[in-house]
Amino acid sequence: MKLKKISTIVSLSLIMACSTAMAAPATDSQGHGTVTFKGAIIEAPCSIAADSVDQTVQLGQVSSAAL
Repeated sequence: MKLKKISTIVSLSLIMACSTAMAAPATDSQGHGTVTFKGAIIEAPCSIAADSVDQTVQLGQVSSAAL
């Protein structure tokens, strides 16, 4: 019984050690860069009626290139 317990512990230790060795290395290209937001804050031309929880906003057609 004691030998089975020791072999189980050794096996689990080896599996854990191998799983960290097989992990993909971190790349240097992640986490770096610049994001620029452009726009303007304007006074709202209208108000939103809070009569209903459900609201629909019609945006019309917008091309994917504009996004």
